[in-house]
Amino acid sequence: MDRNLDPILHIGAPKCGSSSLQRALSLRPTFTSRAGVTYRYIVLRREQILGGLAIKLIMKTTRRAYLQSARFDEIILTQNQDGSWHPNARSIARIRKLFAQMRARNEVPIISNEGNFSLLSRHLGPEIFQHLGLKCQVFVYVRPQVEWINSAWWQWGLWEEFPYQKDFSAWFPAAREGCNWLKRLKNLREIDQISNLNVALANGNVVAQFFEAIGCDAPVEAAEIENRSLDISAIKFLLNNRGLRKDIHDSKAALILAKLKVENSEKPWCLSANQVQSIIRHHLQHNKALLEFLAKDQAERMRADPHWWQADSYNTARVHKVGAPDFLHEDDAQSAFYRAELRKRGFKMRASA
Repeated sequence: MDRNLDPILHIGAPKCGSSSLQRALSLRPTFTSRAGVTYRYIVLRREQILGGLAIKLIMKTTRRAYLQSARFDEIILTQNQDGSWHPNARSIARIRKLFAQMRARNEVPIISNEGNFSLLSRHLGPEIFQHLGLKCQVFVYVRPQVEWINSAWWQWGLWEEFPYQKDFSAWFPAAREGCNWLKRLKNLREIDQISNLNVALANGNVVAQFFEAIGCDAPVEAAEIENRSLDISAIKFLLNNRGLRKDIHDSKAALILAKLKVENSEKPWCLSANQVQSIIRHHLQHNKALLEFLAKDQAERMRADPHWWQADSYNTARVHKVGAPDFLHEDDAQSAFYRAELRKRGFKMRASA
């Protein structure tokens, strides 16, 4: 695989190490594999293509702390008033020219946007790949659905109706179906333009896994880049200081808070024992079939991991309910610590919430 010069598309899944990988690639957009293949991280936008130094410079001005491409429907398709789509010839020509030039130089472009996982695995997938004009390698990372739903709620669901919290019970059913990895992967497998569909578990450090998969040494920063979950106290702090998070994709403050050492750290949990059981049951047969998409060692790890199969592998004793009267109560000392640390990094903070 190391000599495959087809473009690499990392398409997610969301909440499966995507932002960590995008940050690593943004910090090191050009690198060479052990077999001598040059890889270049490219950020595709509708009107421009960024790479190299431009990525590093622009990344410093964003609130995400990394850059990623726009979704393919935003780049190469334009939606008509009747809901149909037509190709954006200018954007398609720009991307095809870039791919051809890089292939002539024996260089491999890497494009990443986790939103493309749901997009390409639906009916638009074959059409988009045809517009790209050549075969592509596709990378997908997945994790147990219970873990994914819990993480996705605190990362996005809670903030979807910003600045007001979305009700969890209304969000849960769609989220449970949205992590049917098997359904999406089966659709991707039917697309002829995918030369390699690489599916792996998002266990441990996805950055190191990805670099090893393409025959490269991971960046020395890889161990520090991993996107850690926020402590529940940090989530309360962000909810009480809304200006620190402009929208659900604004991650700069969250990335800083996630790295801070917190005494009596408590990870957020939103799922009851019954909800965990319903997720396990809903995806049991899906996950059994999912095993065939994984390499042998990965499949063995998935079989041996009870978090895919057993509800009692999760501790649901403490559920953090956002609607509870005292949910937004903060520890004053902890909040002062967060404010001080963010001020050190250039955030404008008031003396108190």
